[in-house]
Amino acid sequence: MPKVSLVYFLPPGRSQACLVPSTQKDLKVISRIQLSHGDVVSFDIKKERNGKHHRLVFLMLHFVFENQCRFDSEDALRWFLSMQTSFVREYVDAATGEVIRVPRSWSYEEMDEFDFSSLHSELVDVIIKFFYPTENERWLKNSVNELAFLDGVMSFI
Repeated sequence: MPKVSLVYFLPPGRSQACLVPSTQKDLKVISRIQLSHGDVVSFDIKKERNGKHHRLVFLMLHFVFENQCRFDSEDALRWFLSMQTSFVREYVDAATGEVIRVPRSWSYEEMDEFDFSSLHSELVDVIIKFFYPTENERWLKNSVNELAFLDGVMSFI
């Protein structure tokens, strides 16, 4: 089954929203499904990633990298930060029984906006804990906002 995108739509003056096909192509795909009244259809919901939010999280990563001396690359910093969050996969080495933790990918394909927002929230907590323990979330957001404003990305707030 091809991928179909739906748009959340709340008609003016109505209190109940619905999902509608976002393009003519999506409408054609849906219309090819032979549905009758009362048929139950199930699907996984995935909220598409927000590009500005994605850039902002990477800008936060860049801000931390530029203001620390523990890691020699942003990739190493990202790996460390990811390992401190719940966004890891755990595998068991069959020979030793050891649990091996591997950071999950941050790619658009692997993480939708719901997961990415949760990751972002956890990253803020980890960054404050390990890099700015005397500061708070508001300070970090304001600091990244200044950088975002200078880079023309968008505001955190």
